[in-house]
This record gives sequence, C-alpha cells and structure tokens, in this order.
Amino acid sequence: MTPMKRVLVVFKDKVALGGDARLHVGAAQLVVTAVSRAGLAADAVPRSRIVTADADYDLLVSVGGDGTFLAAARTIAPDRPILGVNSDPASTVGFFCICDAAGFPAVLDSILRGERRPGG
Repeated sequence: MTPMKRVLVVFKDKVALGGDARLHVGAAQLVVTAVSRAGLAADAVPRSRIVTADADYDLLVSVGGDGTFLAAARTIAPDRPILGVNSDPASTVGFFCICDAAGFPAVLDSILRGERRPGG
C-alpha cells in the first residue's frame, strides 16, 4: 500500500426531527484532528454538499451512520478505501462503521502502522 497523504472526511450534517447536528459535527472535528496529528492532510465536507470525491484522496472517512457511509461510498473511486465512523453510537448501530469518533485515532494508527487495512 502506498503511503497515505490526503484524507477526505464526509460528515452527517442533517438530522431527523429532534436530533442535534452538533454531535455529528463534533465527531467529524475529532476525526479531522486525529488525521492532522498523524501528519496527513485532511479536508472535511458535509454529506449534503458532496458530489464526488477527488481521486487524489487516499482515504475517505465517513462520519455519521450507515446512510452517510453509503452516500459517501457513491462518490469515491472504486479503488479508494472508505472507513466508517459512527458519530452517534448511543442512537444507531452503524453496521458499516468500524469505530466511534473516540476510537478513531487508534484505528488510524493501526492502519498507518500497517496492522490493519483501511476498508478491510
């Protein structure tokens, strides 16, 4: 695997009646901070505004639930990995998500050390 340089973070920005988007935005901020601390470039875009993910991204991180993961997956090149982060584990299961925002730094670290494959 070639070294990662650029990560795109797509986050849930709209919620159902009674929900709070700040929870999802806060989770996305934790993910972006972890990516930056790992020495990688991070760009973040709300799910409602993503059209296509630039092919120059080495990894797409979806922050939300399964709906956000599927929406983000439709925008990225088929050869690029995608990693799901559940931004509200108290309310959703997130079958496609590997961790929550608090667990993301450890997951990213294991990927960068070659112990885990992104999207695998």
